Amino acid sequence: MKKIAILSDIHGNILALKSVLQDFKKYEIKDFICCGDYIGYYYEPSAVVSCLQNFNKPCVVGNHDLALLRLYKMKNLIRTRFLKHYYKHHGSGLKIALETLNQEQLCWLENLPVQINLKFEDIQCSLFHGIPNSPVKYLYPNSSLKEFSKFMECNDSQLFVGGHSHHQFSKKIGQKLYINPGSVGQPRDIGGQAEWAILQIDGKNIKFDFIQSIYNFQAVVNQATKIDPHISSLQSILLRGLDV
Repeated sequence: MKKIAILSDIHGNILALKSVLQDFKKYEIKDFICCGDYIGYYYEPSAVVSCLQNFNKPCVVGNHDLALLRLYKMKNLIRTRFLKHYYKHHGSGLKIALETLNQEQLCWLENLPVQINLKFEDIQCSLFHGIPNSPVKYLYPNSSLKEFSKFMECNDSQLFVGGHSHHQFSKKIGQKLYINPGSVGQPRDIGGQAEWAILQIDGKNIKFDFIQSIYNFQAVVNQATKIDPHISSLQSILLRGLDV
């Protein structure tokens, strides 16, 4: 039986990532895959990328990662305008990534594919960020089955794994399954925890569980309050549903 963790949307939140990795021991996890967005929003992108580089596991690129890579190809004036727009709506996360990631880390991001096809025992799996071949397309729990069938029915894979929406959910169409593990660094359906999933494959049988890991979210809230007080959502989204 193959047992794999699914991570996505870490967004510079190293405390959340470390908590998830620590919980691997409890769930006897040795392998994992990542659905993109390692930077953006929060403030330790270099630590996140460095951590993932050390594991050398299958990872795809996310839309925030691509935004960072595009910055390096922009002329100074256009780059400044882009950063101002991002800062106004999303805070300092991208600027901090621009300033702190070294060339080796940027090269790692640049070499991440948009999609990876994997084989787990008898199951063919497609790994991506938004949808296959598009890191920017959103899928939500209330998205129509038609949105899923567009790429699931014309693909040989039996399993589809993506992130991007920061919501934990799954969809099944016939014998094919889509799983979104939620967000490690910034869940939008729960507060105070890091979201991920555990995938278990035995031959042609697929089982999965959605997991939440406890971490020191208040430290990240305090960072956001200090660094980006004008973006209240960076704080409130980590506190969603909590009585604090």
